[in-house]
Amino acid sequence: RLVDRQQGDRHAGEVAEEPLDGQPLRGDIEQLQPPAAEVLADAVDRARKTDPGLVVESSLVIDTAVAALVAASRTAQLVVVGNRGHGDLIGTILGSVAFGVTAHAQCPVAVVRGDSLRVPGPGAPVVVGVDGSESSNAAVDEAADLAERAGAPLHVVAAYQVMATGWVGVST
Repeated sequence: RLVDRQQGDRHAGEVAEEPLDGQPLRGDIEQLQPPAAEVLADAVDRARKTDPGLVVESSLVIDTAVAALVAASRTAQLVVVGNRGHGDLIGTILGSVAFGVTAHAQCPVAVVRGDSLRVPGPGAPVVVGVDGSESSNAAVDEAADLAERAGAPLHVVAAYQVMATGWVGVST
């Protein structure tokens, strides 16, 4: 789902009528469109079942998922993507939509892992990692807002690694 910054409506997609990255299209569009339209319709139905009053807009975009979602992020407050769970090596070889979108989106990105969604609440904290950067501060703001709305505790994590100096395990 995407959240429109101006209207606050959550969307299942963003409109684009031609390739967003200027690259030539591969495959037969007539063969790809029916299964893609079915996936889109299923996602819209799922969103509407979650909240029958939800304003859901959708579009079938002819482009890479990364390019389409990054373009949509320009007017969104949040982009949410799933994680297929290929693992580090396969994900690197095949490319990762989640990686591409988080690297290039113009708004915050949430990556949802697994088949079931854990919803933040009193017994399910929101966790945010911090390092003192501007991006980290923005993450804290987003996480605090989400935790407040969900009535969930906020767990702020700062991690650091101590690098060894000299020879480790060798006595002199």
